[in-house]
Amino acid sequence: MDTWTLQKGYPVITIDNTNNYYDDDDDDSNGYYINITQNWFLLNPILSSNNSNQSDYKWYIPFTYTTSNELNFNFETKPIWFKPNDTSIQIKINNNNNITLNETWLIGNLKHSGYYRVNYNENNWNLLVNQLLNDHKKIDILNRAQLIDDSFNLGRAGLIDQTLFLKITSYLVNETDPLAFQTAFIGLNYIADMLSHDDVTFEYFKVSLF
Repeated sequence: MDTWTLQKGYPVITIDNTNNYYDDDDDDSNGYYINITQNWFLLNPILSSNNSNQSDYKWYIPFTYTTSNELNFNFETKPIWFKPNDTSIQIKINNNNNITLNETWLIGNLKHSGYYRVNYNENNWNLLVNQLLNDHKKIDILNRAQLIDDSFNLGRAGLIDQTLFLKITSYLVNETDPLAFQTAFIGLNYIADMLSHDDVTFEYFKVSLF
């Protein structure tokens, strides 16, 4: 627990689909590898770029995940431990359904059981947006709320395109669970406050929501 109690902040896990396919002739399985890395999450991108000690902050992180092929959101599944001395971790993802990597999304931190944010590459984010728009109930509500919250704060931190948050929240026209709305309102209210002094831009913002 020292990495959580004796240093400040919390991490962001970045998941990279490496396009590194494998084919195991021994057990007739196939799939691909993903790489995950961890960094100290700083909300202010200026502080992040100027902080030379950012790479010194590492945590013991219980990493859990599921894919569109599995849809297993049981966060009590034995996690993969990311240790402070690990530069990165490579994980083998089975893909016995023969769905290509570009069509398979992945979600980390099942049911938001770990205290860390998760970032993905652009293709995985787009696949998650499409899943939410087509059938959001295939993703657990806690992870739907997590995707909203992470996309908003990762955008504020300059780690992803800030418009991704608005793309994700567009699925809310079909949402019925209040948790997702509660999370979205935090981000939408923040944007509204930032734009409230510009009447023209604020009007465009309202039109995009309604």
